[in-house]
Amino acid sequence: MKNIKREMQLMNSLFPDTLSQKKSLFQFFLLIFFLNIPFTLHSQQKSKYTTANYALAKKFTPKNINRLISDLRVQPNWIGDTDKFWYSYRTPDERQYYIVDPETRSKIEMFEKSEMAAKLSNLLIRKFDANNLRLTDLKFVKNNSAIQFKIGTNHYEYEFSSKNLIKIEPPQKSGQQEWESYSPDGKLMVFARNYNLFLKETDNPGKEVQITSDGECYYGYNVAEMGYVGEEEKNFGKPRKADIDWSPDSKKFFTIRADARHLNDLWVINTLTKPRPSLITFKCDLPAEDVRKSDISRLVDAGWQMPEMFVTKADDDSTNI
Repeated sequence: MKNIKREMQLMNSLFPDTLSQKKSLFQFFLLIFFLNIPFTLHSQQKSKYTTANYALAKKFTPKNINRLISDLRVQPNWIGDTDKFWYSYRTPDERQYYIVDPETRSKIEMFEKSEMAAKLSNLLIRKFDANNLRLTDLKFVKNNSAIQFKIGTNHYEYEFSSKNLIKIEPPQKSGQQEWESYSPDGKLMVFARNYNLFLKETDNPGKEVQITSDGECYYGYNVAEMGYVGEEEKNFGKPRKADIDWSPDSKKFFTIRADARHLNDLWVINTLTKPRPSLITFKCDLPAEDVRKSDISRLVDAGWQMPEMFVTKADDDSTNI
């Protein structure tokens, strides 16, 4: 309104006697005023949203979102040959580590969080949040008197009695190949080749026996490599890891075989291949389609004879033993 009054004063000074001219100019200035409103609003909105709000985006990074989520279950980890177990549990406020003794129905903290954070800060020369200590590959050692764990790529050992924390060398990797599945007593080894299972004695590695014969492409006993089309054929003849679980007495094992033969192809683009991206084809079940089927085969005897086998059919791929 102030702008309109100023424009009226300007017209009076320019055209003091001509009413029609004043009226025409007033309509002209009024039109210009209303036409200018959208451009003004647009420029205001543009200036409002052109600045990147990095602080807001940072709040929704996976690292910060995970802090707002609590664990939904407890995963017990047994301590040696004892009846005790340990577990970790995370809430939006903290991550805690506990040791549980079912016999006495008691639960204690594995260590004092602030003390552990201070020791880690001194060793790594960086600040650690006592309420968000993420210790990976945690295990009990030295007759359960100490624990070893990883932070990043470094390994550490913490002794309960002395509360001493030291950096240690990473454990030496065994010479075991990734495709070898050894029995608990270490005497037998099972692997897959050409979609079937083979058995070896560790004392006589040159001798092997084929213990299944019904495996085929996309329906084999080896651990599938995401069902990539062409991967099964490319690895034909090579030893592969078998999808098995041994019994504690090393006399039996379970194997789960997924049937992906009937699934349709799906495609993704691998942008990391050189010199150009490549197309990857794989077997995939989509909603409302037939899912991959699983066979649960219980091999009764892991001896040198062809084992007796009981097969149970499952209608989905969620089978777990």
